[in-house]
Amino acid sequence: MTTREHDVRLADGRTLRVQDSGATQAPTVVFFHGTPGCGLLHDRWLAAAAAAGLRLLAYDRPGYGGSTPQPDHTVADAAAAVAALGAQLQVGRVAVWGASGGGPHALACAALLPDRVVAAAVAASPAPYDAPGLDWFAGLAELHVQRFKLALAGRDALQPVLAQSAQALLAADPAQLIALSGPVLSPPDRAVFDTDLAAFLLAVFRDGLAAGAEGWVEDDLAFVAAWGVALDKVRVPVAVWHGEQDLDVPATHGRWLAGAIPGAALRLLPDDGHVSLIFAREREVVGWLAEQLRRAAEQTVAHDPAASGA
Repeated sequence: MTTREHDVRLADGRTLRVQDSGATQAPTVVFFHGTPGCGLLHDRWLAAAAAAGLRLLAYDRPGYGGSTPQPDHTVADAAAAVAALGAQLQVGRVAVWGASGGGPHALACAALLPDRVVAAAVAASPAPYDAPGLDWFAGLAELHVQRFKLALAGRDALQPVLAQSAQALLAADPAQLIALSGPVLSPPDRAVFDTDLAAFLLAVFRDGLAAGAEGWVEDDLAFVAAWGVALDKVRVPVAVWHGEQDLDVPATHGRWLAGAIPGAALRLLPDDGHVSLIFAREREVVGWLAEQLRRAAEQTVAHDPAASGA
């Protein structure tokens, strides 16, 4: 599937780098990448979208890849970004799909863009840091505990550590990346984390972190700050996928999200971790999103027969 690249200019002068794959008139899914990362799309995701007849859009979040930094932005700001790229690329209603650190941003769009977003799927997404009743750090790999405690201490504490981590990622080869990731890989993750996947992730890191760690810093600060999103006000269908063996984002986060979002469907997978969920369950996620887009289109036609083109 051919992927087009766009630079979307925002009203404040910033740029969003967008990856665009599939027919321009096809039902559209906006994908939100993990942390750290960028909008590069894995062949498995592209194949799943193509098989479902979908257009797949993804953008580099602020500070990553080709997108301008936006210091002090919140998770809620993703909604304005999606509204802007939708307007400039002439995209109508969409479904959203967030993987790992992309999950909160997908949920923000579901909450804040009810006229544009028809459904949201999140896989291995963290919950808000201030989630009532959730022990946010319980079950989290120690490497990530240390990282987010630095985020809570502020930019000055976090930035130099992530800059060093970014340099280590950029210098790694696939075998070294697998070794570096060892402390956060559960058994099902190790089973799928081969050199091909490591090579893809290195390409993502090299693109997303080419200008430095700013995008990563902004992401982590936004995760532990107030999201600016009322999850209990979400009124579109939401499905939450989570692996029970996830060490990157414990399954308690997925359970909390499903309980906080009205009507959300929870799909807990006992034999999955973090990587195995994101890179082996995409057809289930895309299939669900395609069904939600189909239903939304049917409802639109039912209320306005002229929308069918008849």
